[in-house]
Amino acid sequence: MTQTESYSMYKNAPSEFSIALDLVSRSGINLSAATLTNLRMAAEAKTLTILWNGKNEPVGYVSWAGANKESVRMASQFNLSPSRLWEFREGNIAFIMNVLFSPRFKDEAKAEFRKFVRARRAVFFVKKEKKRLAVRTSRGFRFPAM
Repeated sequence: MTQTESYSMYKNAPSEFSIALDLVSRSGINLSAATLTNLRMAAEAKTLTILWNGKNEPVGYVSWAGANKESVRMASQFNLSPSRLWEFREGNIAFIMNVLFSPRFKDEAKAEFRKFVRARRAVFFVKKEKKRLAVRTSRGFRFPAM
């Protein structure tokens, strides 16, 4: 095997991953190894959503997984989040794992995040140590008992 063949074994990271890393570096946030792995897996699974402002500049990102009811139950009871690539694609519940808003564009990023959430049928997230499942109905989101 030649040197050029060995490089072709490794595929390039999706562009969303590099944009997310750029946003992290500009924000001055330290990433844990687990968060970095989740970002990479979400980018590979096409579940890393970059939030854009009106001037076509990245203002934040949402790292999520397409979870099913069993994944949500495992996360609620045992604090287990998706760790395999296929777990990021297995269901229709948006399991939000990591959100970042650029400090300079915080208001624009929040507005784009609201659009992201409204476009989903069900969203599972953790806020202030509390796990929540929100299901969209014709009257807005409701929070069923877990």
